[in-house]
Amino acid sequence: MCLITYQPEPAQQTFEPLDTTTLYVTTKTLFAQVQASSSPSLHLIQASTIIAAYEYATGKFQDAFTTIGLCARMGYASRLHISSPDLGMDRSAHLKAEEEGNTWWGIVACESPLHHGFPPGEAPLPTEPTLQSIAGFNSTLETTGGFACVAQAVWLLDEVFRAIEVTDLDARLTQLDGLTHTLLTVLAVVMDKDQGAWGSFCAANTMIIRAIFILHREILHQVAHMSACKRKSPEQWLESSRTALDSITKMVQDIAMSHNGVSVPDLDTLPPSCAFVTRAALLHVDSTGVDGGQWDRVSN
Repeated sequence: MCLITYQPEPAQQTFEPLDTTTLYVTTKTLFAQVQASSSPSLHLIQASTIIAAYEYATGKFQDAFTTIGLCARMGYASRLHISSPDLGMDRSAHLKAEEEGNTWWGIVACESPLHHGFPPGEAPLPTEPTLQSIAGFNSTLETTGGFACVAQAVWLLDEVFRAIEVTDLDARLTQLDGLTHTLLTVLAVVMDKDQGAWGSFCAANTMIIRAIFILHREILHQVAHMSACKRKSPEQWLESSRTALDSITKMVQDIAMSHNGVSVPDLDTLPPSCAFVTRAALLHVDSTGVDGGQWDRVSN
């Protein structure tokens, strides 16, 4: 936790602060020593997930890939992927199974493109302690907390990746078109839940926005190789995807504007996908050939 929350403040220190690189190396070294000398434990797996998230957020993508892979293997060895709370369990066993299930969801959410495997279809969504007595096991999108919404967003992102792999062009575009409506619906519900406030739903929002960017950039790529399609003409696909990208880019611009004046410690609470969607929005603005200063007028 120190690794992802530490922010040196030289002005308030009487000694030279520890730099984050040294802290990262120390953390990785300590983790390797503990891993080599003990069997996988829930806390060790959780620590590995946090390290992977830090590496991903700080641009150490290959390290993150390796760490989350190790984390997933430890999770499989500990059978976290099949752990699920049951109403017949006593309180202690139920809480243990719930934490194990939540931890596996955390692994999945940390790097969903690696797709280490989703919990089985009947498994409950991850829950927050404040919602346990309200939502129970069969939570809907309207009653779930931020963690559960992240799990749903990750599943939708994975569905986008699966649709992109479909060989038949018509079938691929049909699936992507259907996912567009699903993603926009879920995004509207999740954004309505947080009411624009900085909080636990930010990660789910950015994950959904990321999926929308990937989906429509794929459609634009396919249009270049498209002669005909049963559902829409190439021009219609082009127009609808550009409109969607314009809208979602404007949304990202508004999100970025809301981050002005955010303190350095608060920046640590931004989900890693936030950097992805910001970069994707900038790439879209650049691809339109429109001067950045004119983007407000174009998007409105």
